[in-house]
Amino acid sequence: MTELTTAARLLRGELRRPDPLLLAMLLAVTVAVAALGSVSGFAQRVQAAIDARAALLLGG
Repeated sequence: MTELTTAARLLRGELRRPDPLLLAMLLAVTVAVAALGSVSGFAQRVQAAIDARAALLLGG
């Protein structure tokens, strides 16, 4: 059984006692996705601030 199949069965509630390693892997993926989203949001805010400053300096 692959990890994806196991994860799908876990999400559907078909597994009674999930493997602790699988839970750790799912948690790690969740944290990584959240971190990437946070970094992406921060980068967008920084870029917006840079664009606003450039527009102000260029008289636009």
